[in-house]
Amino acid sequence: MTPDIRPKFRIGLLLNGTSISKYVFDFIKWILADDHLELKSIIIRSPSSATVGFPDACQDDCDYRPTPVAGFLFTLIVMFERLLLLKNRDHHDHMQKFDLLLLVPHGIIRAESLDDSPRDGPPDVDLLVVFSSGPLSKGVWESAKLGVIALSLSDRRNYRGGPPGFWEVYFRDDVTGFTIERLRSAPQENETLFRGQIATQYYYLLNQASLFQKSTYYLAQLVGRIAASGKLPTRQEELPFSRIPQHNPELHHTLHYALGLIGLLISKILQKLGRDYRWKVAFLPCEWRVAALWRASIIPNKPGHYLADPFIITQDGRHFCFAEDYDIAQRRGRIVVYELKDRQAAYVGIAIQEDFHLSYPFLFYYDGVLYMCPETSAVREIRIYRCLEFPLRWTLDKVLMTGVSAADSMLFERDGRWWMLTNIDPADWGDHAIELHVFSATNPVSDKWTPHPGNPFFIDAAFARNGGMVREGDRLFRVAQSQGFGMYGKRTTLREIVELTDQQYVERQICVISPQFRRRIFGTHHFHSDGAVTVFDFA
Repeated sequence: MTPDIRPKFRIGLLLNGTSISKYVFDFIKWILADDHLELKSIIIRSPSSATVGFPDACQDDCDYRPTPVAGFLFTLIVMFERLLLLKNRDHHDHMQKFDLLLLVPHGIIRAESLDDSPRDGPPDVDLLVVFSSGPLSKGVWESAKLGVIALSLSDRRNYRGGPPGFWEVYFRDDVTGFTIERLRSAPQENETLFRGQIATQYYYLLNQASLFQKSTYYLAQLVGRIAASGKLPTRQEELPFSRIPQHNPELHHTLHYALGLIGLLISKILQKLGRDYRWKVAFLPCEWRVAALWRASIIPNKPGHYLADPFIITQDGRHFCFAEDYDIAQRRGRIVVYELKDRQAAYVGIAIQEDFHLSYPFLFYYDGVLYMCPETSAVREIRIYRCLEFPLRWTLDKVLMTGVSAADSMLFERDGRWWMLTNIDPADWGDHAIELHVFSATNPVSDKWTPHPGNPFFIDAAFARNGGMVREGDRLFRVAQSQGFGMYGKRTTLREIVELTDQQYVERQICVISPQFRRRIFGTHHFHSDGAVTVFDFA
């Protein structure tokens, strides 16, 4: 076997100082652990050129300083939220600082040169990654062969400025975005290389911690792809920005946020006391295009249980709904069946029950046999079950993938090839709402599924997660979940798959289904129809 003798990809970093966040610390550890990467140099900004307080190299107009009263009140809120965050298993060390000198040798660390004279000789590194704010010296611009990239901790189409992660919570946006840019000497010429959106958390520091964690992960993924290809990705489309850049909150912002935070904390306490969202399933005896959801009949929940993720199938003129039956006390779901007739739902029984959580019972036929692919992320597998006797006798037929945390997988045939759409949690965050992945195989019972070269196709909590599928002749519609502010499953969108090949996956949005069809409902995250009956769920 020929050893890999390609030269290492040289990376440089630009930092504000040697006391660094856990996210920069983890990013550096990732570089050091990769045999194909070399951390060539670390440049430390001079105190006069670094902008303190914003870990984002691309923040705009952040020189506003609030009044002393507003600043003091906001500091108190941050102190309180820091106490909340200390109890969070995943983000308790969000505010902690780490010593860079314990991680890397002193020889690769140097101070920034403010000399604007041209450089002599070739660039020091292949790529310079900036974790600092403020203008860059000419020597820095010329130090990297492929250029300079940085994280902007907001979706720059919607927000610019800071603090990172605050304004999305203040305005209760459903998602919080981030951008990875190639920096240019003129900021208006910066090039967007990557965008992502995550679900907005319900308080500022928690949202910021989630934003920092996930954006740094995707920064590492992008750097890895650049190192493998030797070139930057194609710049993404830019759009006009029509808002005033945000800054540190003023007094009225802080007071408004504090009152909202109190309300949200009370809501969370009530949820723990049993007043949490309850999911229900409803159905209509019609095809999906003419469905008036407010007319739907509701399948009653059993005490201590709720129903969700319904799929409908018609057998011999009879309509059966397979759904997740979630036991609230056990915190575990199983797959149950109801027969739907004359706007009434009759409980048939349990189709599949395991000693781990099951949900999302996606049904499909292959060679005349009915199969089910339920969510089995709890055991880090994608499984399919074969129906032995409809509707309640099923057996495990095949484990398609192992060692993967995937949710809401859907298998279907198109143009003579089988495809899988699934939502993968790439770093075990417990979050399947960000990435949509596509795989293909010669048949659905194969254990050789080829990942699409474009994976992941979406990194966006607004529409990446699957929420059902609808066929209409040769047309195929993926139902996508949209996550809401502080909640899972706010609305669904139907998105037609217009192109699916070994090179492309393209879909276009057809319609939005919002939770406005009944009173006192807060979300809907699943929709399915077989042409005769339409089913959906709501919270």
